[in-house]
Parts: sequence; C-alpha cells; structure tokens
Amino acid sequence: MRWALVLTAIVAAMLLSAVAPTGHGRSGDPTASSDAVRFETVDVTIDAGDEGLAAYQFELMTNEGVTIVGVEGGERGAYVEAPFYDAAALAGGRIIVGALASGDVPPRGATRVARLHMRVEGGVEPRYECVLRIAATAQATKIRDAAIGVREGMTR
Repeated sequence: MRWALVLTAIVAAMLLSAVAPTGHGRSGDPTASSDAVRFETVDVTIDAGDEGLAAYQFELMTNEGVTIVGVEGGERGAYVEAPFYDAAALAGGRIIVGALASGDVPPRGATRVARLHMRVEGGVEPRYECVLRIAATAQATKIRDAAIGVREGMTR
C-alpha cells in the first residue's frame, strides 16, 4: 500500500512538471519564452559539374542555440533516401553526412543531396559552416571541382 502512494506521488509530480508553465525557454533566460523556438530547414547541394556524383560526405557545423534535429534525403532519385550520418556528433552542434548513389546513373550538375531540420532558439541567428569531405565518381575517383552549397529553407 505504501509503495502505491509513493508511486502515485511520483507520477503526479511528473505530470505536473510536464504541463506547468515555467515562464522561460530552454536557454534558462526568464525573458525568452518557449514560443520563441522555431524550426527551419537547411538544404545541402553538391555541384559535381559534368561528373556523375556517385558518393559524397560532408560535415556541417552550427553555432550555439541551433540544434540539428533531423535528416532527410535529397531531391533526385539517386539521393532521395535519407543519407547515413553520425548520430553521436549531433550533440556537439555538428553532423557528418554521407551517401552512395542508388541506381545506375549518378546525377550530374547541382543536386540537393540532403535536407537538415534545425531547432533554433529564440533570438539566435543561425550560422552554418559546411565542408565537403569527399565527392566521388562511380569509378571511385575524386571529383576535384565539386562544390557544396547550403541554403536556409522553410521556417516554422
């Protein structure tokens, strides 16, 4: 009987803390409301020029107050599936993403290879630094002139 009372008290405390307003956001700043948090997308594009982009790996870093919360695939058939990424790196404000092209003909030119979803705390101006680690052809040769681009997309 005594354990039931203790368990009930614990559950009640958890429920109250989950629904009780705190008056401030995750940053601990009492003037920042939790409503100030917004979500936005970041599109990552690789331009392989005339070469077929069969494989890639990039690293994206963010500033404090920006959290990477999701990763989805790109725009074309070869990279429409969600890419592989280092989940452990997410906690540190950076992510390493990579994929191999599906299908027989890798895309040429500029291709959106991934869309990242970000949680941005109120008042923070997001900054993104993206480094292309590797871009390769189906013959496993490096695409030397490949360029990477980052574009902020939708905000909610």
